[in-house]
Amino acid sequence: MRIDLCCGIFLGLIPDDRACAFEFRNPSWLDDEILDLLREKGSSLCIADVDENPANEIIPTASWGYLRLRRSDYTEADLSQWWREFFPEMGETFVFFKHEEDDVQGPATGPATGPERAVRFRELASTHFLDTPGVSIL
Repeated sequence: MRIDLCCGIFLGLIPDDRACAFEFRNPSWLDDEILDLLREKGSSLCIADVDENPANEIIPTASWGYLRLRRSDYTEADLSQWWREFFPEMGETFVFFKHEEDDVQGPATGPATGPERAVRFRELASTHFLDTPGVSIL
């Protein structure tokens, strides 16, 4: 069965009052038919930025966004760039940071840095949108 038909059937099972985000890890799912199905349903295409596959484009499919910042490190410039490039494209946006540390030897041994990055991202957001009507940073 074609993937656009599978996606269409699945989206049809989701109640209209539910907001859903989809992250496709295989590029074959990023074709026009799938993106149009997401747009018709008002579902957001999750933008995932990871070390192995950095996000290189923003494809809005809903009036809201879902962003996963999963690289092992983000500089101030990186976080500011996400504000400049992502948020003008989207309305309400949910941003998630990597919350665990990777350790090639096994389980994580250091402190998780995701919460710290989230706080800094929020501070940057407040600075960027300080005087923008209708924007609130929670």
